[in-house]
Amino acid sequence: VTAGCGGGGGTQDDSPGAPATALPPTVSGTSQVNGATGVPTNAKFGATFSEAMDPASITTATFLVMQGATAVPGSVSYTGVSALFVPLAVLSPNTRYTATIKGGPGGARDLAGTSMVNDFSWSWTTGASADTILPKVSGTLNRNGATDVAINTRVGATFSEPMDPLTLNAATFFLMQGATAVPGAVSYTGV
Repeated sequence: VTAGCGGGGGTQDDSPGAPATALPPTVSGTSQVNGATGVPTNAKFGATFSEAMDPASITTATFLVMQGATAVPGSVSYTGVSALFVPLAVLSPNTRYTATIKGGPGGARDLAGTSMVNDFSWSWTTGASADTILPKVSGTLNRNGATDVAINTRVGATFSEPMDPLTLNAATFFLMQGATAVPGAVSYTGV
């Protein structure tokens, strides 16, 4: 999560609302590694895109999770450059699942209307049980108590697991100077 000015590495501006590039969008990362095993049965499944996407194109029709030929019911949320699929029920233990972000006409598209060229899929196998460990902040951009921090710094936190991007906003992640809130934007990608 980053509060303040956005932008990532590379030559393209990945901040929310940034103009799309001439290149078609791609999936640049997922919350589970392809082929992962022992994934908790209550896991959520996230994908990060190479650029800001049209939120209207990130839906349960374009972000699917399947168990064999059976679709897993769930909801999809999108913010920044990240999409999250949340199953409506706990998944079956010791079972293989596949997530797919649809490309091509009618698939996920960037802000300029350019669709991903191809579908992007990854698979994993659940473990025997649910994850009962609550998420926590596992790192910050600036060390707690740091001094001489640049005045143009961004404020960021890394979580111990993928988070629901819709729960990360100015009401849940904010910066204060004394009793005064510092204006800024919140974005979420990866963890």
